[in-house]
Amino acid sequence: MLSIVPILIAMASLIISLYVAYRAWKFNELSTRRASRQAHVQMLFEIDKLLIQYPELWGIYDTNPLGEKRDSSPLALARREAFLYQHFNIFYVVHDYYMNIITRDKADDDNWKSWETYLKQLFIQSTEARRLFKESRSQEIYTRQFRDVVNGILAEVERSECPTNTSTVQ
Repeated sequence: MLSIVPILIAMASLIISLYVAYRAWKFNELSTRRASRQAHVQMLFEIDKLLIQYPELWGIYDTNPLGEKRDSSPLALARREAFLYQHFNIFYVVHDYYMNIITRDKADDDNWKSWETYLKQLFIQSTEARRLFKESRSQEIYTRQFRDVVNGILAEVERSECPTNTSTVQ
């Protein structure tokens, strides 16, 4: 009987250690997800900062009053293009996170859906964004998986009756 006590203590220690390890792993996973979501939102804040610093960037949106009188100078075109690529690159990072890095749960599915909606709204409101992503250089610099997702969103927008589909961009 006395010889079984150390075995029971060892088994209890093993069970407790496994439980603590599992709880630590779940806590780490939750913390990592929250940190990632916070980093994604921080990227949107960077876009907001640029819109404040360079209000002419609102011109990428066809329905914005600044979009009606877009500056066609080389500097203005380059700045708007870089700003749109910043949107695409942010979406690329977020796409990679949700599609390749984590195993999504319900909250992740909701967050991913909001990001898809964000990009869809960008394409609905910006002829310039639609044109730029369809260009061959845009298609070449992103992964096939990412292009498929974005091109699917783009096709959905172009099939819809979005009011800016007939706008022209310089």
